[in-house]
Amino acid sequence: MRDGPYIEHADTPLMEYADKLLPLAERFDLTLKMIAVLRIMMKDINIVAATALQAIDPLGREKAIKIGANIIMPNITPANTAAAISFMKISPVLMSQPKIARAAGSKDQYG
Repeated sequence: MRDGPYIEHADTPLMEYADKLLPLAERFDLTLKMIAVLRIMMKDINIVAATALQAIDPLGREKAIKIGANIIMPNITPANTAAAISFMKISPVLMSQPKIARAAGSKDQYG
């Protein structure tokens, strides 16, 4: 499975087909459903909670973890360079790693 919903960008050739894509909210919901079904069917695989989910919903990665993903794709782009390397039309909200760990149910130093 690809690790997140496709998010189009104006500077790519595929942008001319953007009108054929599902709305972002539907792509987000479909991705969560796919994660849940994969987890039920394949209990031992790694499923990524990608940053693309967070680009659509500020709690996207946390929702993916709660529904069955078990790998967090961290967003470690330095804030001072994030704007210069924008590869999505919407930019993920920067989150602290402790917040992600708490959302995933961690009881270590962050919980």
